[in-house]
Order: sequence, then C-alpha cells, then structure tokens
Amino acid sequence: MHFYIITPTPSHAVVSQEDFINFWEKFYVYPDHEYFENMKGELNDEKISELFKWKNGRELYGKQPQAIDRYRKYSPLPTSPEDHEGLRQYFETCGTTIWPAFWLHCNHPESFPIFDQHVYRAMKYLKTGEIEEIPSSYTAYSMAYVEEYIPFFNLFREKSNGDGRDWEGVSKQTRAVDKALFSFGKHLLDVKGPEKEEKERNKK
Repeated sequence: MHFYIITPTPSHAVVSQEDFINFWEKFYVYPDHEYFENMKGELNDEKISELFKWKNGRELYGKQPQAIDRYRKYSPLPTSPEDHEGLRQYFETCGTTIWPAFWLHCNHPESFPIFDQHVYRAMKYLKTGEIEEIPSSYTAYSMAYVEEYIPFFNLFREKSNGDGRDWEGVSKQTRAVDKALFSFGKHLLDVKGPEKEEKERNKK
C-alpha cells in the first residue's frame, strides 16, 4: 500500500504508515471527550445514549432510540471478529450496519473498530488506488465490515507504533488509526469530483 498526505496524486508525498496516521489524524475536527468519558467503566443507559449521540453528531430523534434498544437486546452479542456466522446473524437481525457495528465497538472497542462510509473509502483507496463507495446493499455492507474492514484495520494498527492504553478500554493507537482513516476517507470524497472530471476529459 502507498500512504499519501495532502491529496492522493503522484505529485504529492508518499509517506510511511506512521507519518500517514500522524498527518491525517490532525484533520479530525470532531470532539473526542464525549466518546472517552462515556467509554470509561461499565456502560449504562446514560452513557449509551451519549455515545450514540456522539456517533450521530446530534440529538437522537424519531425511531433512533428504539433502534438502539433493539441492538442492546440482541443476545448473545458477538464478542470476536472471527465469529463470522454470529456476526452475519447479528447484522441480519439488525437490518443495518453502521450503528450495530458501533454497538459492537462500545462493548469491545479493541476488537471491533468504528465503521462508516469514510473509513471504507479510505481502506479501498489504500488497497486498490481507486475511490470506491460503500455497497448499497446492507448485507454486502455488513460483510464488507466483517470480512474486509476489521482485518484491514487490525493489520493497519498492528503495523503502527502504538503508545499503550491511554484511555480505559481503548488504546491511543486504535483511536489514532480510526481518526486518520476517517479524515483521509472524507478528504477522498472532496477530491472525487475533480478526479472524475479529469478522467472524463482524458477519454475524449
């Protein structure tokens, strides 16, 4: 894999994995204190609500609280990324991916990374050099998380220089990798339009 800073083009720097993480982590602009405060200790109703508000980026509304209750009631909740059948059944029952994956992360943060469209886009670009969007089918989406993103994230983290556990239950490196991939993937969304236009011009 090639790791980029600024923009993923040949005219910009290809750097080490550690430099990639250090660079792109700084572009993560969302507050982390709600996340870490509510990940400490045993989860309770208030902490769970605050964590999903953090993930949502705003107050919960409509049927969102009821959806969270469904994830919480699922039993037995998978505990290992290797339990592909258990995870398949879990996501199938939930009928969606992003928030059920986040619930897994809340319970087992070192085993199940946070997942969304941006980290998926980052993973695909780092692996293939192409900007790809997340599958539209929730089944393909959830299996992409289980079979592709979790192994990618864990390998990515293992090859990085970790700094130990600075927060209860969540290592500093886990959070740093997540923030770097999120920022890079979000950046790829911004450059996707101009790149597509250039490819179309080159076809003429």
